[in-house]
Amino acid sequence: MPPLPSILIRHIHLPSITPFHLVQTLQTHLVSQFLNYKASLSTPSPIAPPAPTILTFVPTPVYTTGRREHDSLSPEQLAVLKAPLSPLRRSSHNKYKNPEWAAVVPTLRGGQTTFHGPGQLVVYPILDLKPLLLASASASASAIQDNGEENGGDEIRDLNVPVYSQWPKGISVRCYVNLLEQSTINTLAHWTLKGKRTENPGVWDESGERKIAALGVHLRRNITSYGVGLNVNTDLRWFDRIVACGLVGKGVISMRELGKECGAWEWGRYNEGKIEGIPRAIEDAILAAEKEKGGEGRRPWLESLQKKNGVQLRARLKPGIVARTWVREFARGLVGEGGEECVVKVGIEDLDVPEKLLAVYKLETEPWRHDWEDDW
Repeated sequence: MPPLPSILIRHIHLPSITPFHLVQTLQTHLVSQFLNYKASLSTPSPIAPPAPTILTFVPTPVYTTGRREHDSLSPEQLAVLKAPLSPLRRSSHNKYKNPEWAAVVPTLRGGQTTFHGPGQLVVYPILDLKPLLLASASASASAIQDNGEENGGDEIRDLNVPVYSQWPKGISVRCYVNLLEQSTINTLAHWTLKGKRTENPGVWDESGERKIAALGVHLRRNITSYGVGLNVNTDLRWFDRIVACGLVGKGVISMRELGKECGAWEWGRYNEGKIEGIPRAIEDAILAAEKEKGGEGRRPWLESLQKKNGVQLRARLKPGIVARTWVREFARGLVGEGGEECVVKVGIEDLDVPEKLLAVYKLETEPWRHDWEDDW
């Protein structure tokens, strides 16, 4: 019998602009899987631990408040936040530039009021910061292997024992926040953009005056929720209504605008590249095969990490590509070199979600699911 994997990281990218309330429900479901596992450890029949899961998505417009601000907004402030805003350009989910409204939603994360919406990639890692140690995990795995052999081995294939080789004693809250920030900084570097940490939370441009990624997390029994909001191509006017994250005098910026300022999207600008390119003939064959199956026919080269010039980098500013790059960097920080090999792409149907939630998700996202990422 082959050895069980030490870690498997599930990545689900919701392939459509998604109402925020659906994402909150899905996140709560994933967190509950970890909590149920921890509760089972004190029973005679503990269940296998769920795999760490990274949820990435682009939400409908929403202002979220931190746990200390739930009742602090006045009726006048709420009226300002809920006022309509007409988009600057057409998109697949708003072809006629009709006014858009933002919801105001309380959350359990730390931090103050911030904005999430179209053009922003939101990343929610759900994992246990204090997983079983290697020795304990091996013992548990052996026990489940024995049970699996009696049951035909079905349970073995689904087993994931979370052991973070970079953090054998678990991850402290401070180190976890640093990991989120560093994963974002490394992701920006793939587009030749520079981000940095400051004394304030989040990731900032080189001047330290404009935030490009907000950060807010919540922990329950060392299980993480919420995470990072990275401005990729966000309409920054939404932020004019708030003091973003409570920092007076600070601004916000997006990857697209920062790239314009520093010339990242010019032909003569190149990133370093990470892997060898795919021959054009192979690309064309893959592209044709995908179209025959009814797929979108995106070039695998566009999503690869090979060297690209500025115009090609600009073409990669799509939520799915940015999300995959962020998850790769996070996995490397969690597991070490080669950590991206632990990442497995899954769909919402693979997460054992309630049928009602799955039906509502499909109903509310179906109108623009297949073409909206081309807006970016």
